[in-house]
Amino acid sequence: QHSAVASMAALLFALAAAGAETLRPKNIDISLTARWDETPLSVESAEFMADEGLFWDYAAALHEPEGGGSDQEVLAAIEAAAAGLLSPLRLRLLRVLLSAHVFSPRAAMWRQIAATDAATLGVSGTSEVWVRACGRAHALPDGAGADGAADLVAAALSAARADCPQEAELLSVDRVFPGGSRAGGEAPPLLVLYARLGSAAFHPAHDALSRAAADGRVRYALRPLPQAPGGGGGAGREPKDRLDSCGVSRVWRELPDATRTWSTGSAVISLTTPRFVSFA
Repeated sequence: QHSAVASMAALLFALAAAGAETLRPKNIDISLTARWDETPLSVESAEFMADEGLFWDYAAALHEPEGGGSDQEVLAAIEAAAAGLLSPLRLRLLRVLLSAHVFSPRAAMWRQIAATDAATLGVSGTSEVWVRACGRAHALPDGAGADGAADLVAAALSAARADCPQEAELLSVDRVFPGGSRAGGEAPPLLVLYARLGSAAFHPAHDALSRAAADGRVRYALRPLPQAPGGGGGAGREPKDRLDSCGVSRVWRELPDATRTWSTGSAVISLTTPRFVSFA
C-alpha cells in the first residue's frame, strides 16, 4: 500500500510539472500595418491626455520643435509638456501607449474629419490653421506664419453671429473649451479651430479663441490637424502606420510590477502580461 501511495504521488508530481511547463508564459511580439497613413505622436498623445481630462492643459503646454524636428525631438517635446500634468507612473504609461500607437485610429479619424470639412469649405489641404465660423472657412494663407493667426481669429470672430447654425456643425467627438455663458442662457456662436497641435501658428489662435470663449462671446471647439509641417506625411516616413508591441516590450521594464489594464475602442493592453497587445 505504501508503494501504491508513493507511485500515485510520483504520478501527480509528474502531471503538475508537465502542467507548469505547459502554462509557462510566452512573450509575443505583434506587428500590424494599419490601413491609414502614419499619424503624428502629438495628436496621439493629445488623445491620451483627453482621456485623462487634461486635453486643454496639454494643448496649451505642447510646443513642437522648430521646423518639426526629428521623431526623438518630437517625443521629447511631448514628454516635456506632459511631465507637468501627469504623475511619473502615468507619464511612463503614456510612453507605452505611444510606442504601440494605440491612439493612431483616433488620430486618423481627426485627419478624415479635417479632410472632409476642408473639401466642403474649399480649404487648401496644406493649410496649417483655419477657423470655421457660420458655415464659412477663414484660412491662414500658406507661408503666412504665426503672426497672421491672431488676425485670422479676429476676422472669424467678427463674422460670427448668434443666429449661426451650431449643433449642425458640432460633432459628438468634438472637444469644446469650457467657457462662460451669456446672460439669459443664450448660446453664443460656435467657432471651430483646425490646427496642428503645438505649432507656432496654433498658440496665438488658441489663445484668442480661449479668451473669447471664457468671456462667453463664442463656443470654441478644436479639431487637431494630424499632418507634418507643410502638410503631407513628411519626407522619409512610412506611408502606413505600424501598430506594434515592440515598443511596449522596450519600455516595459520601466513600469512597476502592478496589475493594470488599459483599453480604447481599438486596442487593449494588459500590463499584467508583458509584450502583449490585443487589437480588436
